[in-house]
Amino acid sequence: MTTHHRRTAAKIILTTMLLSLPAVAQVSTTDEGLAELWSDFVHYIKIARPDLAGSYGKAIQSSGATPEDIYSVAVNTPDVELLLGRAENMSPEMADIVRSVRLTIEDGYQAMRANPVGIADAIDRLVGSARARVNATNRLLQSGEYAVPQLLLTLTDPATTPQLRTAIIEFLPKLGKDGVRPLAVALQTEDPELQEILARALGEIGYPHSVPRLREVLDTRELLPRTRETFERAIVACGGESALKKPLAELCYDLASSYYDLKASLLPSELPMSNVWYFTGETDVKFVPVPSQIFCDIYAMRMSRLTLKHDPDFYPAVSLWLAANIRKEADLPEGQTDPTRGADQPAAAYYIRASGARYAQEVLQRALEDHDSRVAIPAIEALADTAGTESLLLTTNAGAQPLVQALTYPDRRVRYLAAVSLANALPQAGFEGDDLVMTVLNEALRQTGQKTALIIVEDELKRNQLKDVARGANYEIIDNVDPAKAIVAGYESGGVDLVIISSDPTPGEVVSMLRREEAFATVPIIIAAMNNDSLRTLAKLDGRTVVMGEEVSEGAFGEALGKAVTLTTGTPMTRIDRDIWAVRAAQSVRKLGLAGNRVFDLERSRSMLANALMVETDDVRVAAAEALAVLSSAEAQQAIIALADDKFADELVRISALKALAESARRHGNQLETAHVETILSLVTGNDPQPLREAAAQALGSLDLPSDQIKPLILMTEGHD
Repeated sequence: MTTHHRRTAAKIILTTMLLSLPAVAQVSTTDEGLAELWSDFVHYIKIARPDLAGSYGKAIQSSGATPEDIYSVAVNTPDVELLLGRAENMSPEMADIVRSVRLTIEDGYQAMRANPVGIADAIDRLVGSARARVNATNRLLQSGEYAVPQLLLTLTDPATTPQLRTAIIEFLPKLGKDGVRPLAVALQTEDPELQEILARALGEIGYPHSVPRLREVLDTRELLPRTRETFERAIVACGGESALKKPLAELCYDLASSYYDLKASLLPSELPMSNVWYFTGETDVKFVPVPSQIFCDIYAMRMSRLTLKHDPDFYPAVSLWLAANIRKEADLPEGQTDPTRGADQPAAAYYIRASGARYAQEVLQRALEDHDSRVAIPAIEALADTAGTESLLLTTNAGAQPLVQALTYPDRRVRYLAAVSLANALPQAGFEGDDLVMTVLNEALRQTGQKTALIIVEDELKRNQLKDVARGANYEIIDNVDPAKAIVAGYESGGVDLVIISSDPTPGEVVSMLRREEAFATVPIIIAAMNNDSLRTLAKLDGRTVVMGEEVSEGAFGEALGKAVTLTTGTPMTRIDRDIWAVRAAQSVRKLGLAGNRVFDLERSRSMLANALMVETDDVRVAAAEALAVLSSAEAQQAIIALADDKFADELVRISALKALAESARRHGNQLETAHVETILSLVTGNDPQPLREAAAQALGSLDLPSDQIKPLILMTEGHD
């Protein structure tokens, strides 16, 4: 939200509350100045009268005073932050009023800092009396980076007196960290004297993020020996001796990475807007305010671009720029814009698609390491849209296969997208981790239906207690005291959504066994045992395990389940989201079957697809039936016919099921039993609507039945000979 919009919204809130106040609390501002209103506001906060303090707070906001005026009276109030904090806790209504006053004070502070008249006056007073110089210095320090453009203009103005030039030169290092970005960008000037002044100031300030710009001048400009020495001293002061030896491109990339990693020393202020600085020619610099949320993303992109300017072959800068560009779009607050982005500049997705698979893989690898789904998802989408199978399985320079790694990522959207992308690429040969593809596709299918918990607990009493609470949470149960057999049972069921273990068998050994199996790599685990140091360490190292404690109750289980699920699901999904992913998973299974897949075991999805036939969403049911049509098994055909015969299903869904059955029979032959054939015959010869009967007839024909089974179809025409 922009400052203007925040202020407008705040005024609307205040006006609404003002109208709702009782008459006794109304305050007239006609004869009272801002200082008196503020004094009364503070007084009633001190004596804990929120009703009257609130009315004066509203009166201040509606008095017509500028934010700068309100900032001025506030900043001169002793312990103002303490007072406002106390007022916020008086009542919800008072908290709203104080928040509005704070926003106005904040706006006033920014306006005061950037006020060009005040800055110009302070610069002139740098050569006044001792008191004037102190006041001028303090005023310029308040303005901070906002003062830099005028300071540089005055410094390079031929009309400026030597005394004032000297005063400005002495003042520049006092700007400290706040002055580094504008002073560093000003190093691009062609004025050698100004370059030396700036280098000396940056060296005295001593912050490392000025090093790339200092080195840029040192490496690319013809400098006098004295100026070169000044730059070298400044570089060493800011970055140490190594900063003189590293390649310039590497220094730029290091800074870009630091911005992307949100290093504390580079973060902007906590204000809503922060300034991005540009060199505009000769000695001029300007700033562009941007939402603070995208500040570091913008600078990461700028420094990545500078890296490539000085070394076009420094390829890591490409993926860093792409990642920062994607994250910038994600970080941009709703309703706000990025003023540094060109009007016709394409979206981030354009750049990552155009850059190719190698860089998309690097972006994905970075996103996985940072646990940033907002960057990972666009990277996978770009790979899926533009890369072939070989590129999808590309190994990065670090030896990783990011898309395969994404199959075990905590956020299920990332897992699902990776699995769908790999399946739809139709790989012709197996690869390390290929077994995970079906595991994740099954997970996407399973989330729309009944969830399953695998319990591996030796103690019978505790095992039964855990079964009860898990069933109470709507989980179907698979259990076995032998971990190896339990894992096999989990595989045969098509996968599980949760594993519950206890102190026996040994938790560490069971978790290790589970995680070695790709189908259990991302499944959340609950340990129903005493919460001790070893189990806490185990849970922390695993990252997807929660220690519940010894108590077995619905409350304890529900709390542990809530924690465990969040470790492996990422952001919450709506019912629509879950249905969409289930459809995509089913479509991927079908695509693999149609392509004659020899890499993935599609039969592993049969039970999940069969379960999906029973959910409420028609799109999921149809997609599941069409996927079952490519599986060569009697169970697949039998599951499809069950949907076709579901009298409560929508007619179009039943027709789709019959078409899927016909396709299955054409592909794999008739694998139905007599009872199933009779079901189809009853649909053909029954009184259902004609479209349904025609679909049933098509399915019947595809079964290639012997004459004795077709006889009822012929006999139904009796009387028409």
